[in-house]
Amino acid sequence: MQNLLDFRMAATKALYSEMACSLDAAGCEQLEQQILSAEKVSEHLDRLSEIKRNRFWPVSRGTPTPQQSALRYIDILCHLRGVHCFEQLHGRQYHHAADLQAATPLTQLGDLLRRCLQRSAPSELSMAASDGESDTDPLDRFMASIEAEVSLPHSGRAEVSQILREEPQGLADSGRPRLRPTATTSSTHLTAEGAVAEQRAAASAMAAADGQAKQQRQLQNQLLGDLESESEAEGS
Repeated sequence: MQNLLDFRMAATKALYSEMACSLDAAGCEQLEQQILSAEKVSEHLDRLSEIKRNRFWPVSRGTPTPQQSALRYIDILCHLRGVHCFEQLHGRQYHHAADLQAATPLTQLGDLLRRCLQRSAPSELSMAASDGESDTDPLDRFMASIEAEVSLPHSGRAEVSQILREEPQGLADSGRPRLRPTATTSSTHLTAEGAVAEQRAAASAMAAADGQAKQQRQLQNQLLGDLESESEAEGS
C-alpha cells in the first residue's frame, strides 16, 4: 500500500503539477488517447477478475481540462497497479509486486510519462512479462490474438481437405502413401501439427483400403479360376 501511495504522489507531481499546465492541443489529445487505452485495459482485466463495472472503465467525460485528464490517468494507473499488478506505462502485467516496482523506479517516472505523451499510440497489452514495447492498442492487440487462434484451425482443416482430395491420384501412381509438404506441415503451431497427424492418418487409411481392394480382387480372380477349372472337369 505504501508503494502505491508513493507512486501516486510521484505521478501527481510529475503529470499534474509539472506537465499538465504546459500541454498543447496535441499533448492533450495524446493524453486522452492514453486514458482511453488505460480504460480499455482496466475493463478487460476487471472482467477477467469478475470485477463489476466501475469508474475506471471507458466513460464519456465531455471536455475535461488538462489537469482533470491528468488526475483521471493517474487514478487508472494506480488501479491497474494496485489491483492487477499491471504497468500501463510499459504495457506489461507482472506476477509479483516487487517486479512491478523494479520495472518503474519512481526516479524515472517523470521520463516515462513524458515518453508516454509523445507516443502516437498506446502501449501493448501483454499478459505475460516480456521484453520490448509496442505501439498497438492493448485491447485490439489482445482481441486480434484471440481471433488468430480461432481462425487457424479452420485454415488448417481447409488445407488438409485439399491435400486429401489430391492424394488418391498419388496413391494410384506409386502404390503407397505420398505426403506432400505444405505450409501447414512446416508450421510450429500445435494446430499445424494436428493437421499433419490427420493427413498422415488419412493417407495410411487410404493405403490400407487400397491394399484391401487388391486382396479382394485377387480372391475374386482365384475363385473365378477355380470355377472355370471345375467347369472344364465336368465337361470332360
